[in-house]
Amino acid sequence: MPVIDVHHHYFPPELHQSKLQTNQDIGWKTPAGHLPWSPELSLKAMDELGIDISILSYPAIPLGTVSEENRKAARARNEFASNVCREHPTRFGFFATLPFLDDIEGCLREIAFSLDDLNADGISLASSYGRGQSAKYIGDDAYEPIWRELNRREAVVFLHGTQTPSSTPYPHFFLGIPITEVPNETFKAAAHLVVTGRKRQYPDVKIILAHMGGHR
Repeated sequence: MPVIDVHHHYFPPELHQSKLQTNQDIGWKTPAGHLPWSPELSLKAMDELGIDISILSYPAIPLGTVSEENRKAARARNEFASNVCREHPTRFGFFATLPFLDDIEGCLREIAFSLDDLNADGISLASSYGRGQSAKYIGDDAYEPIWRELNRREAVVFLHGTQTPSSTPYPHFFLGIPITEVPNETFKAAAHLVVTGRKRQYPDVKIILAHMGGHR
């Protein structure tokens, strides 16, 4: 059987500097030579680790606005990932990025474009969207039309925890937010889908939990 890596992030070239700064803010040091990202970097690592295929995804985007700019950003990332897959058709697939999830119409359009035109392998979602008290977890009623469409398509969803800061500082440089909080956010999203009944309501969506999780 081929070895498939379903949690494999990519970064478009223009995000190099901003990503470095964001990593520093959340207690995460990017190893030298990992940015700017390129398909060749991933292929080298895949060959060394015995990985046959990687499914590319952009890290979860929990913040944004309902805007044309946000829609264009999601479209550009999906076209970038699709181009990488076309250049390396036997080594990469991708999970599509959606606009800020409160933009229901924009998300439904991007689901259709990504799955029908770009042949994405699925859709990447964050555990929650928004900031602070205004944030909504993924099973919220507001997002029901998105789940309905994903269920109709029997789509794969790659569910990634958000980098939400705790009320206390992260305890150590080796225990930054991606280590201490993101697995917790992934659990909260999975639990929210259960207690809201969303997973039972739409059982044909195949969900991959990114951190300390699995397939459901």
